[in-house]
Amino acid sequence: MDIGGGLAYIPSAWAPKPQAALNTQPSQPVSITPNATADESANPSTSSPTSQNPLAASDTATDLREDAKERQQRQAYEQVIAQLQARDREVRAHEQAHLSAAGPYATGGIQYDYQTGPDGKQYAVGGSVGIDVSPIPGDPEATIQKMQVVQRAALAPAEPSGQDIKVAAQAAQQAAEARIELQAERAEEMNELNQDDTDEPTQPDNLAEINDNIERNNFDIRIQLQNALNLEG
Repeated sequence: MDIGGGLAYIPSAWAPKPQAALNTQPSQPVSITPNATADESANPSTSSPTSQNPLAASDTATDLREDAKERQQRQAYEQVIAQLQARDREVRAHEQAHLSAAGPYATGGIQYDYQTGPDGKQYAVGGSVGIDVSPIPGDPEATIQKMQVVQRAALAPAEPSGQDIKVAAQAAQQAAEARIELQAERAEEMNELNQDDTDEPTQPDNLAEINDNIERNNFDIRIQLQNALNLEG
């Protein structure tokens, strides 16, 4: 779902965050050569003045040069159109994958960047999808579920961009922080249930497992961020 503008880093504090834009397909205009123009010589549906004028046919060498030039222009025209069509399909499929996976957390429709082809038509050469990557204040469990959706949306295209991987890594970090908060809440609940007469808190039996999970989450986040930086480099 390279998916342009960057996504600002999201701090770890659990205050409400503004919505963020996920820009995933930067504009990649197709180079249009001077030969690939939508004039009469480039348009395969029209004939050159030479072929319509019987008097010009007497000069065979001139005819051959004109025919070769016309074929070259027509080939350049068709090549550019094919490249623009392929880019348009790629961008639309990429962004649609993001939008479909984002579900209720998409902040709007797809925004496309267009390039005008030599045929006068508009082709999508870049695009972006807005995604809400803010945590849900006071509800770490819901935040974890939301960030899982955000991760899937960021990595939904067949070939995620470096920016996509960055957003997925940021969502993973948000989820890791939510898990820490959730585990702390559960540990506190266990302490309250297991307090003895001295009111001394007890440590949860799975404290080592909690610490291991936190360390694994942090390691995964560092790996994903490094992969994103490598792709952009």
